[in-house]
Amino acid sequence: MKNDTTELRASGETTAPVWDPELLKGIHYAQEQLLLEVDRICKKHNITYFLWAGTLLGAVRHGDFIPWDDDVDVAMKRDDFETFLRVAPKELLPAFQLVMPGEDDRFFDMIPKVNYVASKLRQNDPDDEFYRGKHNKVSLDVFCLDAPMSGLRFKTQILALKRHYGHAMGHRRTLDFSKYPVWQRPFIRMFAKAGRRLSMAGILEAQRAESVKASARKAASPGSAPDKTSRKARGESPYYCVFNERIFFIYPRFKKEWFDRTEEYSIRGHKFTSMCSADDYLRFVYGDYMTLPPEKDRVPSHAAYLPEVEVYDLEGNLLREV
Repeated sequence: MKNDTTELRASGETTAPVWDPELLKGIHYAQEQLLLEVDRICKKHNITYFLWAGTLLGAVRHGDFIPWDDDVDVAMKRDDFETFLRVAPKELLPAFQLVMPGEDDRFFDMIPKVNYVASKLRQNDPDDEFYRGKHNKVSLDVFCLDAPMSGLRFKTQILALKRHYGHAMGHRRTLDFSKYPVWQRPFIRMFAKAGRRLSMAGILEAQRAESVKASARKAASPGSAPDKTSRKARGESPYYCVFNERIFFIYPRFKKEWFDRTEEYSIRGHKFTSMCSADDYLRFVYGDYMTLPPEKDRVPSHAAYLPEVEVYDLEGNLLREV
């Protein structure tokens, strides 16, 4: 274990597979509290949520969080998503904070998140100062399931969503073009430059309008077929997409039938909700998901400098001495 944080920072080894699982104890405590709080609010307001991505994988494969995972993911259908965002600011206990995209006219990504306030993943860097520390917390990401357009309209919808995301990137402190393939860099630079002349509020409004276009089109169509007919007969997509994902992850289409019924899954002895077809979803996303990845890939995604992590419990006790 490389315990010299200064040396780790200097080396640039932000994903080095040399970490002590003991350092994630506080993070997993915060993740547990985040899930319990979101579950409490959702039950109170009759909101259906789904454990998502690695959080669902952990529940199914480990009956817990993935041992090296360091954030929480849930997804909601559009109506539930918007209800949650409306009630959360009033309902969240003081230990938690809702962070919305575009706050302070600064863009991190399109994903709303709930922060565990008494936590810090690393020492503040210039980006953290720019985002006022809101993206340096143990957090729960809230993804939104929207119906996509059909046929060629889906491709134009995806291109529009990527354009809106590119505009939003103009509101970041800096852009690291090394993260993107060479052929994409001119487009990102062009859209980001144009986006600096637009308000984040306007960009986010355009992104939402594009995301709900299929639902709006159906609602505006007179004489729609009754609900008992098939989705195909109604001209309705049999898929959901997560349009508030990062720019290169918004394409996958998830079968709506996976979300027709819910099931409870256990994490740390608590029951949380997700789709009944977890196996179908997990195989679609991860393939042979019950096989552990190579040891070199079992690393935290967000807590790049684990020796710097600080998490306090709900009573104000530091869970790990730094």
